[in-house]
Amino acid sequence: MVTRDNADILQWYDTAFVTLDKLVARPSVIRMRYYLRRATPVIKLTREEVFARDGDVCQYWGDKGL
Repeated sequence: MVTRDNADILQWYDTAFVTLDKLVARPSVIRMRYYLRRATPVIKLTREEVFARDGDVCQYWGDKGL
């Protein structure tokens, strides 16, 4: 993010790390220039998923499922 100019480094650690061709200071505080939205997870709503969510108890009858 920092190398693509999407973030600013506000503070650095005292140590650095070595890449193949240069020595890079370790950032300790990074500020993003804009919020990156995370993809919303898709939740499957199958019969098995509902029973697993409810502890294998039918919400209509109150009995244990398969």
